[in-house]
Amino acid sequence: VGKQGTASELYERNTWPELARLATDLPEAGVHFQDTVVYRRAKDVGTATGDWFAELLREDAWFADVVPNFKILPKSALPPGIDGGTAFTSVCINTALYLPWLASQCLRHGVVLKRGIVAHVADAAGLHHSGQRADVVVNCTGLGARALGGVADAAVEPARGQIVLVRNEPGVMVSVSGTDDGEDEATY
Repeated sequence: VGKQGTASELYERNTWPELARLATDLPEAGVHFQDTVVYRRAKDVGTATGDWFAELLREDAWFADVVPNFKILPKSALPPGIDGGTAFTSVCINTALYLPWLASQCLRHGVVLKRGIVAHVADAAGLHHSGQRADVVVNCTGLGARALGGVADAAVEPARGQIVLVRNEPGVMVSVSGTDDGEDEATY
């Protein structure tokens, strides 16, 4: 979650109502509400993941009035090894459903999707289906942003991880601020 007072906070505040609408009214979009619990381990404070989780665990979280059911977990409800936690209703986006749905919405509204290979992001505007320069280019290069001219974002890094799909019988998504596998590891 973005830090308070940043562009990310504004983006997230403005995005939440649309995500809630999709979860409520359009299940085919692949967005659903998800009860969420976030735990903080004292030993993760100051680590890479501890810093990343910090905003999610603040007692004065800026998003407390944005997401439903926000609450600070009482100390008596925390499992061993956990010194703080929050709970709230979030959304879960199934990207295998959401991205094709989003593309279909674009097509429905007259957007022409075109893929191409360019050396510089500005060259993408010349790929417009009409032969004219495009007014808008959506850059979806992902890791390619490291090498794309005009972007060359050296901060983009691949994330390694293990994804295990399990049936979520408890009905809640639980995240923990770290693991004992390394200071840059998290579980969610």
